[in-house]
Amino acid sequence: MSKTTEVIISEESIDSYNRLITQMASSLETHLNSYCEILSAVAKDALISGDTHSQVENFATYVKELKRSFDTVANQVKRTNNQFVRQVDADDQYLY
Repeated sequence: MSKTTEVIISEESIDSYNRLITQMASSLETHLNSYCEILSAVAKDALISGDTHSQVENFATYVKELKRSFDTVANQVKRTNNQFVRQVDADDQYLY
């Protein structure tokens, strides 16, 4: 007796996940922008000089670099999702 397995891939769901990923990346970027502003204000107004001031500035630089990576990661995930759908469509073309 042979078992058949049916896999259903909903392109609408993948598109929905892609939109959600974009929204999440945008939200994270917005929050990190606020966080960077707070760090800059602390470094400028509360910690005018010294080692702690330098460390806060360095940390703010790392946060800015992290912020840039969210967009890159989100775009890579969306590309991977879209490539998956295209590959499944190509591999299953004989079914349509």
